[in-house]
Amino acid sequence: MNPDLITAAVLGAPAAVVAPALAIAMHRTRKATTDTLAALAAHRADTTTPPDGGQPVADPGIGLAPVIPLRTRRTAA
Repeated sequence: MNPDLITAAVLGAPAAVVAPALAIAMHRTRKATTDTLAALAAHRADTTTPPDGGQPVADPGIGLAPVIPLRTRRTAA
């Protein structure tokens, strides 16, 4: 047999098996990344900025837990 043909079969067969799976994984990763970026953009659009230019405040309707004021040395003094 031709050594070039054997080399091509040895190197090409695994690539032919792995290439479709790799293409599917890359497509799913790209779709997940796009979905994540869209969700982050939607979340950013839902937040409002206070008039004094402070940190954005989340919409109270999204179910975030309230902040519990813990006692510290500063608040106890």
